[in-house]
This record gives sequence, structure tokens and C-alpha cells, in this order.
Amino acid sequence: MSKEYHLLIDSFLEGALNPNEHELFLKRMSTDTEFEEYVNFEKQLRETLNPNDWSFETNTKHPEVTSFTTLFSDSKTKALETTLKNIATQKSSVNKWKKPLLIGIAALLVISISLFSLLDSNDSPQQLYVTYFDVTELPSLVVRGDSQSDNYNVLQKVFEEKKFEKTLLFIKDSLSDISKNKGTVKLIQAISYVETAQYNKGVDSYNNLINSDLVDAQKGYWYKALLYLKKEDIKNCKKVLAEIIENNFYNSKKAKQLLKEIS
Repeated sequence: MSKEYHLLIDSFLEGALNPNEHELFLKRMSTDTEFEEYVNFEKQLRETLNPNDWSFETNTKHPEVTSFTTLFSDSKTKALETTLKNIATQKSSVNKWKKPLLIGIAALLVISISLFSLLDSNDSPQQLYVTYFDVTELPSLVVRGDSQSDNYNVLQKVFEEKKFEKTLLFIKDSLSDISKNKGTVKLIQAISYVETAQYNKGVDSYNNLINSDLVDAQKGYWYKALLYLKKEDIKNCKKVLAEIIENNFYNSKKAKQLLKEIS
């Protein structure tokens, strides 16, 4: 990112923009995801100087936020507190163009030490779940010419926005019949049960998919293993992973890797 953008973000975070500039800045954030993420990262980095001020105003339930909270809370990371505070103290005397460089150095130090700290110990089931859970592997619901295409569009949008309770209601109200013979809908439904902590319903949904003759039936094993991982039921997670590996089911390579990490 250019020096001009660094200075602009710096001014925004210090409240130095005039009302018109502030409005344009917020508009840029709402239309540029990468820019928004960079701004939020710098904001949270500053707040790391004082953990009591952590807010995570956006995406408070997002798994990546949880992961960064763990990183910045690590004991070895806290050892950098003095260094970070020294950088903050120098802010008033440091030239504007040097601030982004100092903040960037602090970020690299924090993340590097935290990552090494995490590498020294086994990841928790929740961290592994975040690592291995990838909804982008699901096939798109939208099929040109399908009579239910409008409903599929709505479902996919709501699901991708992580509105899982709304997703379940929409399937029940608008796609209850379709969900019986549409593998992706069944997966979305089961995943939504898991993300709302309705684990028993999630297991039932995955079992229904596994016992069906649908093309996506094998995927039920993989996502059921992830359900048990999220639930921290390691015994059943290992059992399902072993079944995937033995039969060379969907994501068998990932299953081998995950089984090794939880063994």
C-alpha cells in the first residue's frame, strides 16, 4: 500500500480528517474489502497496546478474530508490550512518514513471536476447525434454468453472510422439499445446525446425506468429522476420519493430515 494511503489511514485513526474526508474514507471502506481489512488490522494493532481497549467492532464472531485474539493474548506476545508502548510514546516526535513503518515492524514482531509460540504447542480443536473448515469447497447452488434458481440465490447469499439461523428458517419455509434431493442444500442445512450449536441435528443431517444416493454423499463424512472436531468429541472425530481414509472418500488427504494433528 502506498505512503499516501498509510498517511490517510493514520489520519483517520487519529480523528484528523475533516467531515467530508471522513465520509469519503468510510465510503471507500464499504466498497473495498481489502482496504477495510487493512484499516481494521491497523486499528486492532493500536489497541493491542492496551488489551483493555480491544473492541473488534466488526466481525466479532468471525473465527479469524478469535484466532488473532488468541495470538495477541499469548504470554510471549505480551513480552513485547514495553516495545510497543515505546513506539506509541515516540508517535508525537516521529515524522508522519515513519509511523506506518514502526507500526508495521511492531505487527511483524507480534505475529512472528505469537506464531512461533503456537507452533510450540498443539492447536486446539477449535483452531483446527477454523483451519480445516472451508465452505468454498461447496458447489454453487445456482443452476441456470432451474425453477428454484431465485430461492437458491437467496439461500446462498444468506448462508455466505453467515446468518445461519435465517438460513435454517429459509430452507424450512421455502426449500423443505428440495433439501431432500439436493446435496448442497443438505450440506448448507447441516453446517448451519453446527454453527448454531445444534450438533445432534447436524449429525442427523450428515447421516441422511451419507445414506442417500446423491453425488455429494461422501462429503457428509468429512463435514461430520469437522462437526465432532468443533464439538471437541475427538474420539468420534478420529473414527470418522479413519473411515474416510480407509475408503478413500472425499478429502482423504486432508483427513490423514487432520488425524495426525489430533492423535
